[in-house]
Amino acid sequence: IMLCRVLATFRGQGKPPNLSPMARRPMPGGRSGVAWYILLTMSLVGVSALIHYEAMQWAALKLLPRIHFLPTRSLVIIGILVCMAAHQAEVLIFAVVLYLLSRQGMDLGYDDQQRRTFLDFVNSSIESYTSLGYGDTEHLTQIHRMVSGAEALTGLVLLAWTASFTYLLMERYWRERHGRS
Repeated sequence: IMLCRVLATFRGQGKPPNLSPMARRPMPGGRSGVAWYILLTMSLVGVSALIHYEAMQWAALKLLPRIHFLPTRSLVIIGILVCMAAHQAEVLIFAVVLYLLSRQGMDLGYDDQQRRTFLDFVNSSIESYTSLGYGDTEHLTQIHRMVSGAEALTGLVLLAWTASFTYLLMERYWRERHGRS
């Protein structure tokens, strides 16, 4: 409900929007609509990057040093699992926002929008985040295209960041294990 109130304020309504699924309406157009899209997508990107940074920092500086007695393979795998959990949280953030926009009546371009479940939005979010393609969903409205495009770029950058983090973990633990510097 808090997110709905914030979204209503950005749209200039001053009151919570009608949450009825039958009250479909398009996103605002013009300069204020574009500014709203940019603010929403940049907020999602920023939150995703922050989650990823904090997860990797927590793993590298707090979790892995505390469990250094485990075999090095286990430490690398645990580092990867932490990053995967961060990726899941990031995908869910995008899915939740699109789901909430849909449920408050925002037209996302689906013919069967009222029948779509939260898991449909999660699936669409995973497809966008991993840049797999659209598959069974097509992003028809400006807001959906903009959010999904930003999600694809975010996923590309954060997946590459995970690959770099994994490489650094492997290099550190393999050097320690084999006594090389």
